[in-house]
Amino acid sequence: MQPGEGDSFGDDSFGDTLGRYRLEAKVGAGGMGQVFRAFDTTLRRRVAIKVLRSPRPPDRDGRVERVLREARAVAALDHPGVVAVFDVGEAHGHPFIVMEYVVGRSLRALIGVREAPLGERLRWLGDIARSLAAAHRAGLVHRDIKPENVMIREDGAVKLLDFGIARQLVDPDAPAGPGPASAAPESTMLGTPAYMAPEQIQRLPVDARADQFGWGVLAHELLTGSLPWRGPAEGVPVAVAVVTERAASVPATPGLPAHVAAVIDRALAKSPAQRFPSMDALVHALVADEPRWLGPPTLPSTPAADTTPNTRADTVEPAPAVARPRRRAPLFGALLVGVLVIVGVSLAPMLRTAPAPAPAPTWSPGEPARAAYDEGMRRATHAALNAGSENMKVALEYEPEFAAAHLRLALIGLIDGPYPAPSEPYHAAARLRRHLGERDQALLDALAPAFEPEAPQLDEMIDRLGALTRRFPDDPELRLYLPLALSLHGRDDEAAAKFRSLLAHDPGSATAWLGLAYIHGGRDELATARDALTRCRALAPDGVDCLWYQLKLDAFTGRCADMEAGAVAWQRLKTNDHGAVITRVHALIARGRPAAEIDAAEAEGARTMSVALHTIAGQFTDSSRQILAGEFLAADQILDDLPGEPGFSAYDRLGLGELRVALHEEMGDLPGAAAIARELRLRKGILPNVGFILDDGILADPTPIFDGVLLAAGELTPADVAARRDAWLELWRARGGRHHEGELWLRARAGPARTAADAREALAALPPGAPVRRFIVDRLFVVDVARVHLLAGDPAAALPLLRAATRSCLAALEPVRFVQAHALLGRALEATGDVAGACAAYAYVHARWSAARPRSRTAEDVDVRRTALRCPAPA
Repeated sequence: MQPGEGDSFGDDSFGDTLGRYRLEAKVGAGGMGQVFRAFDTTLRRRVAIKVLRSPRPPDRDGRVERVLREARAVAALDHPGVVAVFDVGEAHGHPFIVMEYVVGRSLRALIGVREAPLGERLRWLGDIARSLAAAHRAGLVHRDIKPENVMIREDGAVKLLDFGIARQLVDPDAPAGPGPASAAPESTMLGTPAYMAPEQIQRLPVDARADQFGWGVLAHELLTGSLPWRGPAEGVPVAVAVVTERAASVPATPGLPAHVAAVIDRALAKSPAQRFPSMDALVHALVADEPRWLGPPTLPSTPAADTTPNTRADTVEPAPAVARPRRRAPLFGALLVGVLVIVGVSLAPMLRTAPAPAPAPTWSPGEPARAAYDEGMRRATHAALNAGSENMKVALEYEPEFAAAHLRLALIGLIDGPYPAPSEPYHAAARLRRHLGERDQALLDALAPAFEPEAPQLDEMIDRLGALTRRFPDDPELRLYLPLALSLHGRDDEAAAKFRSLLAHDPGSATAWLGLAYIHGGRDELATARDALTRCRALAPDGVDCLWYQLKLDAFTGRCADMEAGAVAWQRLKTNDHGAVITRVHALIARGRPAAEIDAAEAEGARTMSVALHTIAGQFTDSSRQILAGEFLAADQILDDLPGEPGFSAYDRLGLGELRVALHEEMGDLPGAAAIARELRLRKGILPNVGFILDDGILADPTPIFDGVLLAAGELTPADVAARRDAWLELWRARGGRHHEGELWLRARAGPARTAADAREALAALPPGAPVRRFIVDRLFVVDVARVHLLAGDPAAALPLLRAATRSCLAALEPVRFVQAHALLGRALEATGDVAGACAAYAYVHARWSAARPRSRTAEDVDVRRTALRCPAPA
């Protein structure tokens, strides 16, 4: 029956449409609601919509809000093995979730089916484990792993369904023993008893290792046709068996690798501590010895009569491919930290013209994989690193054992971010080492120290790359990797010399020009940096990374109109890149454009972002606009809610906390600032051990600033702060921070300084010859340095820093520092006798914050100074 023919799908309260979605047929129902096949009239694609049963406001137990919140978390996951969530919303009082529509067969229908060969079943288990590992890295635990929640699509792809009872880990970044942080116990039992971990049945705290247990039960059943427990398969008896009985081992079967049964046995351990420390560790154990079943998928053999679409709650027909937005860095890092995308990988044509340093490996890919790989090499070298990595992923879809593609994917991740670089591609290349030639095996060994699990050893990696370059002196790829690694580690003088040597040999290397641009930009040699970028863009007109860095230079130097124009050009080059939209919005705010124009640009971003990302980006921008307008309480409420959104890392949370601490200090709320600092200081753990690239990691770690606030609040003594600062410096230097003394001084000394004594002590501690960068992408740390000079009685040294800060286009990214910079500029101008200039700077602060709610300490001080100077009344 078609919609409109008298069938409202069993619920007349919402009819046949939900917003822009036209309901076509009911395809399932469950405890939380009903599922419909629907048509998205805007994007013109078929989707599945889960309409929740409990309408608001009677949602007293929070179930609806929990499901919607976790739907947003799944939307941010963006993994091919997980059914995609496109949208969440509410219409006619009913919350709903819009998902990918998949046609295929439930894994339940394939258990015990002879037509499903052992190799296929093993491949399915590996794919399910990888999807769970990705979810766990994103901070999600599924908690209901069972055959009914896995679909085998018609093309053989495996899809994990129904995160309806998934839960975000309470604090995936805090130390919590051998596994991820535990979630609080539930008041009600959620899940299916036969597949639930003992701790889940007993309502104890649950973490990611509960999914490992569910995977083990599913794996046992898929390989043997039965559960690992005796007696009934459901109800109280099976729950008792899960808690008390030892799971039966998977019997030896012809063709079944012996280690697979051992992996399943360990996953089914009663105690979480006895299971694998993570799902990633389980995956590595599962694919040990490189079994044959890692090859490309084949379609499951299915009876001809069983071809109707499965009507499970989350299933739909295959939707048209949707390009995924680029993830340059963790979101708050992209907005505030601005991770430096440092350069690319070399040209495939360069490799073809260079003499081969070693015999080719005996293994070779098929033509489609080779073509994708070559295009990836070309695009990465043409300053389109993310596009290059996407091509490598395409190559791996054709040939999962393409070790060279895994190796280049690891390299691009190490160079381009987000940081810490994912280690999976490197380990995959290492596992497939026999498929690499002599030279690539040597490159694999050279990179090994960068992927140490505890603390990457970049100095050791650089030494090995240097030795490898001397071994193969004419290899253009290696000649590029060494300066990239040097620049990555802050050894810019050495990197610049090697970039120039490479360019003397091959002036057409766009990535080398981009590398030089970053080095000169970091030294405030902006004219030289712009020249290098001009050459880079001429060589690679479709290279996003050259344009991206140009936008950062424009933002810092106050070329806000150029910044907006560049963002529009970026949108033309990559229509699905959310960074272009965000940059354009920031440029509009910096230019003081009307609110309606800014709102329209933000709305446009919805087409390029996931729901979660659009929510976070919009909320952060809203908070910045509120801060700039003096609506401090409203802004703080938005910022307080943001960490509850999916996609936040430890560094994101710290950056957000630093902004909130500054805002509470501005409001005169020292106890509130101290409470935020105290909580984040306790939760932070030892951030240098998470593998973040050093200079960005140092700049993203506000621990000394938190300690300074706690000192001001009387919660720490000066001796406590000094000891903590020394420990912080020791940790970063132990990881190689000795190459970043300027960044260490900036965060440990300049940032916390609030008195003249602090400032004098900070300047005395500045290491001789240590460069203090003025141009730091997306951050106004120059304001902290200027404050130190001003407090120490040297306004002349502060003036150029403050002029740079106040003319920048970073108001939306650093709203507190940006307005405070105008007040400090006024003080510096006043101290040097420029009364008119001081009055103009003070007038800006007055216009922004004179009516701030609840108050602005900076505006109050400025108004006193304006009166003393007899500044003209505001217009």
